[in-house]
Amino acid sequence: MPQLPGGHQGNLTSSPWRFSRSSARSTNLYIIAEAGVNHNGRVELALQLVEAAKAAGADCVKFQAYTTEELVTHSAAKAPYQQGCGSPAESQYAMLRKYELTAREFAKIKTHCEEVGVEFLVTPFSPGWVKIFEDLGVSAYKIGSGNLQFIELLETIGETKKPVFLSKGMSTLAQADRVIDILRRSGCDFISLLHCISSYPTKLEDANLKTIGMLASHIRLPVGFSDHTLELETGLLAVENGAEILEKHLTLDRNLEGPDHAMSLSPEDMKLYIERARSFATKNSLERQQAVAQDRELSSLSAIASGNVLFEPLPGERAIKEAAGMSVVAKQAIPKDSIITREMVTVKRPGTGIPADRIEQVIGSAAVRGMEADQVIAPDDIQAGSGLRGTGW
Repeated sequence: MPQLPGGHQGNLTSSPWRFSRSSARSTNLYIIAEAGVNHNGRVELALQLVEAAKAAGADCVKFQAYTTEELVTHSAAKAPYQQGCGSPAESQYAMLRKYELTAREFAKIKTHCEEVGVEFLVTPFSPGWVKIFEDLGVSAYKIGSGNLQFIELLETIGETKKPVFLSKGMSTLAQADRVIDILRRSGCDFISLLHCISSYPTKLEDANLKTIGMLASHIRLPVGFSDHTLELETGLLAVENGAEILEKHLTLDRNLEGPDHAMSLSPEDMKLYIERARSFATKNSLERQQAVAQDRELSSLSAIASGNVLFEPLPGERAIKEAAGMSVVAKQAIPKDSIITREMVTVKRPGTGIPADRIEQVIGSAAVRGMEADQVIAPDDIQAGSGLRGTGW
């Protein structure tokens, strides 16, 4: 069995940690460069991001795979931080359409990762995309915070039996526990959990890095931090609090048009971020304490970033939950008084209606009013006996 970060054992011959484990580094710290949609829908930029991630010293470069029509309703609003991207009236649907890549383009990106020597990782946003990446032979998956209530997706990923990186932004500890249980029951026996604040960018005082140690004690699995702060020191501060995995957004140019560029690191800053985190990770516990205590600026940043242990989402994550969470949505027009069947509904963004993980409670209910195709279904749209009143965040 391969030895995984922090001495954790895995039973898969193909591990997402193989590059860092086979290197001469004296640390198990695993670093994911999040390319996301910073390729702006252009495969040539995606290939450059692969090269930039490798040059910066990342173990892995991660992309997002989705089909806009499946992911979001046509009328869904953008998240507040996305409002500066495109026109103010532009919908989330219109924005995301510009950043889609095809299966063939992802195959090209994965091949380039292999040529360059950096691991390819992906966040698939639908079961269909999981099947595509299984055909491409990926070694692991990432589950984003917005998909923790998409049960079919969780089960499909779990059934691959591939290692999973799981971000828990916008969720309670109990919700994260439930997702881990779903993945395990579906067949996934290696999961790592990333503390995450779904706020873009995250203020340093909202990072609450003490949560990382709590997660490590609670789940006894590899833990890390999906870092949306702007500070270059946050990675090493996450290591100070027990992170074995770091994820950080990477862009070729922070001035490019797109929703995530401004809160991403340039290649030069990503290299500094990684060097500082890796250097800190080579120290033992006492050396880490001394390094922080002896550096006045670092000590101050540590005090701010450590914060508290979080068991619930921060209030500031609510707006992101509404934009990036998922709800039950009418897949077709649903006449008043009809009994809702599985074929009539799906799950999509935004997260303003009945949560996606309640879809089974919607099926079999009667529609109390007519609904249009692509309409987010609210609790008041279905019969009173469904137990869905008061659902939401």
